[in-house]
Amino acid sequence: MKGPIRTAALVFVGLLVVAAVFLTASRQDRIALPSVTNDRPSGLSAFAELLRRDGYTVVLDRRLRPELRTGDLVVCVLSSDFMAETPPFDEAPEPPGVFKRLDRFVERGGRALAIATNAEFSTASQASVDAEVEDSRGRTLKVTRFGEVDSLQPTFENAGTPTALWSWTEGELGHAVEAASLGRGMLVRIGDGLLVSNRFLGQQQNAEIMLDTVRRLQRPGGRVVFAEATFGNIEAQGFLGTVGAWAVAVQWQLALLALVVAYALGQRLGLPETPLPSQRGGRELVDAVAETLARGRRGGFAARVIGETCLSEARALLGLAPGVAREEVLRRLSDEDRQALQACLDAEEGRVSEAAAQGLAKGLLDRAATWTRNTIRSD
Repeated sequence: MKGPIRTAALVFVGLLVVAAVFLTASRQDRIALPSVTNDRPSGLSAFAELLRRDGYTVVLDRRLRPELRTGDLVVCVLSSDFMAETPPFDEAPEPPGVFKRLDRFVERGGRALAIATNAEFSTASQASVDAEVEDSRGRTLKVTRFGEVDSLQPTFENAGTPTALWSWTEGELGHAVEAASLGRGMLVRIGDGLLVSNRFLGQQQNAEIMLDTVRRLQRPGGRVVFAEATFGNIEAQGFLGTVGAWAVAVQWQLALLALVVAYALGQRLGLPETPLPSQRGGRELVDAVAETLARGRRGGFAARVIGETCLSEARALLGLAPGVAREEVLRRLSDEDRQALQACLDAEEGRVSEAAAQGLAKGLLDRAATWTRNTIRSD
């Protein structure tokens, strides 16, 4: 029995966990986040998916300078508390960059859909009521609205006279969806955006009225750009990002170029180098021979080698032939030079100590350093 009881307990705990997750995910938001990436009740992810299924290309742009193309429909959501300081487009004394960008886009022939929504989503949801709207042709739809819809109406002081696309059947509420010209473009306003949220889009005929509004503004298959910087969902950008996308591209290209240059500086052009063994000079050879002779106590031999070298040097300075006998060369030298050279030539290991041999060699080298053709001859 332990096995079935344990399995049933695990299944029960699992169901509780799943229920808690769904309950947390589906609970009402207190503060609205009307973003197309927000799957919670106040988000617009369901609206974006509805547009995709209807054939539109949905683009999210969170920059202060959104990238808008000719033929785009830009959707901007305005929160009630945000609108108090920054009304839509160019109506504020010093509007933010995003509103300047949208205003210029519409004036040049673009189309925009402005949706007003209440920042207190939980309060608005609890105060929501069912209502009816009708268009100019007498068609009636059932939708959801916020009870205090008049307080959310954004103004269009710079736009033309608004024309109703959909009106509340309760006359005192005014227009539910209205359009106005701005420059060469068109601006459409939805005064109560509660119906476009994830929580209410699937209720009543809210999805139908939203699709009808978008279809009036955008051709099938066109781009619908959500400019979410209008309600504060701004993508952090550096200085180059505010200049434009081309500046960011140039930045990365320069960085790549710097890496290529850094790599190229460490590479030799042309054929590969052939490694050559290091060769020692004459000084290293002399030092090596001297060290070998010193270890072998061959001071006499070293003195004789120096004597023979100096003898050849004296023979050349005296102008004698290389085969001239040693006695003839010695005879032509001065007494001091002759004695120094003779002592080195006659040095023997057994007869001369190491110290004495070094002294004889040093003395001869000191005298040989002063030899010239004029000073080497005896007086």
